[in-house]
Amino acid sequence: MKGCIINKLTIGILVGCIPCSLLAADGRTTFQYEHKFKTTDRRHHDTLKLIHKTPELWHFEIKFGTSAGSSRNYDVAYDDMQGGSGGIVLQKDIKLLERKATLTPSMEFAFGNTSLTYQPGAKLSYSINKEWSVYGRYRYELKKLTRDYRYSTISQSDKYGHAGEVYRSRSDTGRHRLDGGISYSGIPHLQLSYVYNYFIGDNINDSWSYKNGVFTANKYAVYNGKKTDTEHQFKIAVRYFKQFRPYIEVDDVTVSGNSKSRQQQYKIGFNYLFD
Repeated sequence: MKGCIINKLTIGILVGCIPCSLLAADGRTTFQYEHKFKTTDRRHHDTLKLIHKTPELWHFEIKFGTSAGSSRNYDVAYDDMQGGSGGIVLQKDIKLLERKATLTPSMEFAFGNTSLTYQPGAKLSYSINKEWSVYGRYRYELKKLTRDYRYSTISQSDKYGHAGEVYRSRSDTGRHRLDGGISYSGIPHLQLSYVYNYFIGDNINDSWSYKNGVFTANKYAVYNGKKTDTEHQFKIAVRYFKQFRPYIEVDDVTVSGNSKSRQQQYKIGFNYLFD
């Protein structure tokens, strides 16, 4: 627990210091706001990002997210705000093939109330022509849980001989993330894009559920009880304004790890480029 607190404190200090340095540095700085809603979960989420790209093609990104509505309130936006997730992303563009292709290695640190996630990866983008571009990316997501969240204590009133025992009820996880996308900007003032995501993961340590004196090993599941999942993303961005670029996105995502149902995830937001 102590190590997790130190990690979050360190990241928090970096998050607090980076915005001023980004705005003062040479390069391009972009502010992004995004509002998200899932049709089955019926929860509203908001994300703020500050992204800076240096003349040397380094990218520095900080982000903060929150959720609206408690466990008893559905379809509530901008009220009863909860959460407080955040993260830092570091990237570097490497130009290839006479600048038609770009290789971008990256490292992301994300934290929330119950976990700290490390996500290294790399992205390869290719510009076919002025209208079409494609990319492919691989990331590995290692999610480490806080000590309080990973362990549970059996009730003192347990009648099966385990009263007061502490056991590991949740596992840390590792997930491979592969995605590929295609973008088209041949329509005046619009950019259309599609992204396909594929996930495969597993628990990286053992954990158990407990009921009536029986411990059962937990299994990793992201969709329909399986270790694999896919997502589809469709996005339209408006490129009419020089600095202000709104967008809307519709995604097909899973409802829960043990459900075969799917739901829509709607995102609406904008990017604002500082002079």
